[in-house]
Amino acid sequence: DQSTNANHLTQTTVVAQPVLVPGGVNGLPVLRFDGTDDFLRFTTGLNGTIRAVFLVLKQTGTPAYRYLLGDSTNATWHFYPGNTTLWYGGGGWTSPSILNGETWLNGVPVDGTATARPQTMSVLSVTTTAGVTADSLFRQNSATTAWVGDIAELIVYDQLPTAAQRK
Repeated sequence: DQSTNANHLTQTTVVAQPVLVPGGVNGLPVLRFDGTDDFLRFTTGLNGTIRAVFLVLKQTGTPAYRYLLGDSTNATWHFYPGNTTLWYGGGGWTSPSILNGETWLNGVPVDGTATARPQTMSVLSVTTTAGVTADSLFRQNSATTAWVGDIAELIVYDQLPTAAQRK
């Protein structure tokens, strides 16, 4: 965490740690997640405080229900994914605060329930209509599919950015 909050992403289980890949994208490092068990947990959970998320990432491998952000308590499924899409659009699984918010991929507004997770390094931004919760990156709980792919950046805001700030 490069803010003053010191809410770092950590993983104490060595086999569940992603691999640092120097020069992974445009000469800059990325974290590579293996799709088996890699994930990171926030030092302090973000309980209802997430209003905007920006990620630079790509998914590799076979499509599956792969979470961007999750909550290990199973109490909330705010970022519930579709099998191949960013969000699951039916059955009340993905938070209405996300579905009714805005999802942008590479600067273009998209319907997250119909848009596939990016297979090339991309900028994904999500703004919500109310605060949502997460305590981990790329995992909901032990029963869900782990992320497979790379991440170069994660920025989480507790306030909505203006349109100009988002751009």
